[in-house]
Amino acid sequence: FLAIELILEDKSKIIVATCYRVGTLGMANYRQISNTINLLLRKKRVKKFFLIGDLNLSRANWTNNTSTSNIEQAFLDDFIQAGLLQLIQEPTHIKGNTLDILLTNSEQFIEGINISQFSGLCKSDHYTVKFNLKLKIKRCKSAKIKVFNFKRANWDQLNDDLNDVDWNSIIDNNDPNAVW
Repeated sequence: FLAIELILEDKSKIIVATCYRVGTLGMANYRQISNTINLLLRKKRVKKFFLIGDLNLSRANWTNNTSTSNIEQAFLDDFIQAGLLQLIQEPTHIKGNTLDILLTNSEQFIEGINISQFSGLCKSDHYTVKFNLKLKIKRCKSAKIKVFNFKRANWDQLNDDLNDVDWNSIIDNNDPNAVW
C-alpha cells in the first residue's frame, strides 16, 4: 500500500493511493488493507480519496456489490460503508475480470477513464487504466540551488592553492572542532 497526501491552499486534504493485494493471503491481509483505508479516511479527515490498484477481487460483481467469496464480500461491504465508489466498469484483465479498480469518495473529480488492452509500458495480463483528476493544484516553485560544474574546474590551480597552505600549522596543537 502506498499513499500520498496533498494539502491544498484551503487546508483540505487529498489522498492518492495505490494498492496490490495478493488474492490468496486471507483474512489477515484483508484486515490490514481495510484498516489502512479506514485509517486514511477517518484519521486524516480527507475529503477527496482516490485508490487505484489490483485488489484481485475476481468474483466481485461491481454492478450490485456482491461476491461469492466471503473475503471479497467483506471488502465490498467496507467500500460501501466508507462511501467509496468503484468507477472501473469494464474488464481490466485478459480473463475478463475487473481486477484493477478505482475507488473514490469524489467521483466528480475524475474524468476520462480509459482501459486499453495494449500497453507500451510493459507486457502484462492486465490492461492499462488511465484517468485524469480534475483538480487545480498550485505547484510550488522549486528552490534554486547553486550547483558547481566540476567538469569546468581548474584542477591544477586548485592543487597549487592547496599545496601552498601550511597544513601543519593549522592542524598541530589545535582543537579538532576549531580545525574542522
